[in-house]
Amino acid sequence: MRTPTLSYQPASLSLAISGISAIAGAMLAGFNTPAPQFLAAGLLALTIASFLRGGRRWLAYIAFLLASFGAAISFIFWRGTSNIPNWSFEIMIITNTVTALLLFFTLWRAKPQQVNSTL
Repeated sequence: MRTPTLSYQPASLSLAISGISAIAGAMLAGFNTPAPQFLAAGLLALTIASFLRGGRRWLAYIAFLLASFGAAISFIFWRGTSNIPNWSFEIMIITNTVTALLLFFTLWRAKPQQVNSTL
């Protein structure tokens, strides 16, 4: 059994908030275009966030890509003619950016040097 690591917990929470925002925005938009795509992305984000809490490193790489693309897509739709409220896009942009940064620093930080004590 895996022991959960705390290093993915903040990123998981941020990704879950983004997923909730995407689902809420899609519901408020009345499921008009592009709301179904954001509903699916929100459900995917919530699923990945829940499994990320278990400390799966391979899933953290997928979550990093999802958060990076999610921030970019949300930024593209932010000031468009979508029925999804702008506050939903703003929350998704902020939380996806925070998630991507947290996962970047967690996944690619330098590993500590091992000290050879046999002198």
